[in-house]
Amino acid sequence: MLAQIETTAQYEEALASIYELLQKNLIEGSEEANKLAILCSLVEDYEQQHYSFSKP
Repeated sequence: MLAQIETTAQYEEALASIYELLQKNLIEGSEEANKLAILCSLVEDYEQQHYSFSKP
């Protein structure tokens, strides 16, 4: 089940899953393509919370 990323280990696992999915020739709208989109959103949210930079 896909859920909010809360730990560094979950973040790294999500990145590995994204990498694996990007190696495939995904069909738009497929279950794997949807999983990729969700993982990317979850990673983006995690990165904004933990690695954000303040504007100058």
